[in-house]
Amino acid sequence: MKIKDLTPYVYLKKKELEDAVAVGWIEGDDLLRNSGKVPTEVIRLLKKYEIKNHCKGFHSCEYCSDWGTTRATGNGEIWVVKNDTLYIAPYLIIHYIEEHSYRPPEEFIDAVLNGFRPNSPGYIMRLNKILNV
Repeated sequence: MKIKDLTPYVYLKKKELEDAVAVGWIEGDDLLRNSGKVPTEVIRLLKKYEIKNHCKGFHSCEYCSDWGTTRATGNGEIWVVKNDTLYIAPYLIIHYIEEHSYRPPEEFIDAVLNGFRPNSPGYIMRLNKILNV
C-alpha cells in the first residue's frame, strides 16, 4: 500500500493512530524520487525497534527481482518517536534502505537519530502519551 511520505498514516484505521505520520510506504517509481545514502547509524537504530502491529500474512518487496533466491517480506511496523510525533514505517523500510537505496525524508532521519531511543523509558512514556494510554 502506498502512502506518501510525511502524510497521515492510514494503513490501520485506529483512532489512537490518527495523528501518526507515514514514512516508507513506497511503491512504483517512488525509488526514483527518493534515493540516496542514509547514515549507517539510522539503519543500526531502526533494527533495534520492536516490531509493532504484526499483521497476518506478509508484504513482499516489489523492487526485488523475481530471479533472486529470496524476496524480502515484512508484516509489521516500526514506530519512531520524536517530541510529540509518531512516525510509522513498514518493517520493510530497513530493506528498502539497505538494498534499494531508499532515502526517507530528512525529518524522519532526524527523528531516528535525535528522537527517543527504541524501547527506552522515554520512548515508552512519550508513546503512551501520544496514544493516550
